[in-house]
Amino acid sequence: MSASAIDLAIVGGGLAGGLTALPKGDALLGSFEAKRWTGGNEVRFPRHKRRLSADYRSLDSRDFDAGLRRCLPQSALHLNARVTALAPDKVTLADGRSIAARRILDCRDAAPSPHLTGGWQVFLGQHRRMDAPHGVTRPVIMDATVDQIGGYRFLYLLPLSETDLFLEDTYYQDRAELDAPALRERIESYCAERGWQGDLVHEETGLLPVITGGDFDAHREALEQPGIALAGARGGFVHPLTSYTVPIAVRTALAVADAVGGMDGPDLAGFVAARARDHWRSTGYYRLLGKMLFDAAEAARAAGFTVETVGRGGLAPVVASLAGRNLDLMRLCGEARIALDVPAGIAVTDVIVYRVRHLPIAPALAEQMRTGGVVVLHSAELAGHFASECDRLGLDRSSFEPVLIGPRLVPMIGTGWRAVHIAERPEDAALLALAAQVCSKAG
Repeated sequence: MSASAIDLAIVGGGLAGGLTALPKGDALLGSFEAKRWTGGNEVRFPRHKRRLSADYRSLDSRDFDAGLRRCLPQSALHLNARVTALAPDKVTLADGRSIAARRILDCRDAAPSPHLTGGWQVFLGQHRRMDAPHGVTRPVIMDATVDQIGGYRFLYLLPLSETDLFLEDTYYQDRAELDAPALRERIESYCAERGWQGDLVHEETGLLPVITGGDFDAHREALEQPGIALAGARGGFVHPLTSYTVPIAVRTALAVADAVGGMDGPDLAGFVAARARDHWRSTGYYRLLGKMLFDAAEAARAAGFTVETVGRGGLAPVVASLAGRNLDLMRLCGEARIALDVPAGIAVTDVIVYRVRHLPIAPALAEQMRTGGVVVLHSAELAGHFASECDRLGLDRSSFEPVLIGPRLVPMIGTGWRAVHIAERPEDAALLALAAQVCSKAG
């Protein structure tokens, strides 16, 4: 055992452990050579694409490793040292050494848990140096115009220079399986279709959990040890849908730095556990989105149907994805419905299974609405009905902010409102996210 106990032993040298080990400062990430793109980023889908205004940043794990080695004294690092046991006052390594510590912070990798539900984000990324400029001028967060194979698939593109490009073939899928040769071949095909040729510089792969629910307390209880703080991915400090955890790791590292001086090991463990529970509660919306992504077809499968394909943002893109096939389809729909642009060879028979009957706004509710507010509208008919009811009741349009699921509702809602907001995608998740944002700004 080491001669004297250190103040804090951090087990795990990944993002969470590494940031916590750094001296606290105003710019915790300032020691790393992160890349930054200004001028926005893009998302692409078969019939739609959008340019978003936000800047984008990326930190390569190799640059993170190099930055840690520069910032931390070599005596503080124990590299390639497998941990065999933890106790509240020491860390035991595979070579028999023990490191005495007044506090232990366990930031090791996430472990599969029987207490959590969800799926997987699987990816293979390649840094390629092209023989000629590739023409990608800004990050493409999702290029979902690619073939949908084995799950929800998209390509992620980061232009590192005029000729260097990072391409990542990503899948949201039910199984923790990665077929590296197949993904390499698909990236090669993607490049060939765009006339890109060049050399491979670097390759990386990942299998990341997407958490949609479960018993978080049971998950932590199965991993926690008395008197030892459990943080990082193992402790649940992850983004349940994207696994983009840098902001989460920064907040946790700063909180630990503020608290650790006045706490012993058990106190620190309780402090971190409380933050983990708060984080779980605050990310419930993202678990709901993941549940919609992974479980939407389960009811159909449970009823004995074969799920041919699962779409996003309405029926139109699903039907478009079936182009080139000869199919007879039945659409279960409402009496009021939008017309579909059906590809050649596909016949669609509409079967009406419901009718929407619009009701007048009750007098008591109308009185509450006279102060205005934010209104979420899911269909063009509903938008028209709401506008008519406002006029009938003498409600001031300029006191309301309608939040619309898509631009096709704009003609029906009309004009005169304080502001009109349109969801980025015609999906419930995007609509609700925008509504929450508008409500937070409205106070």
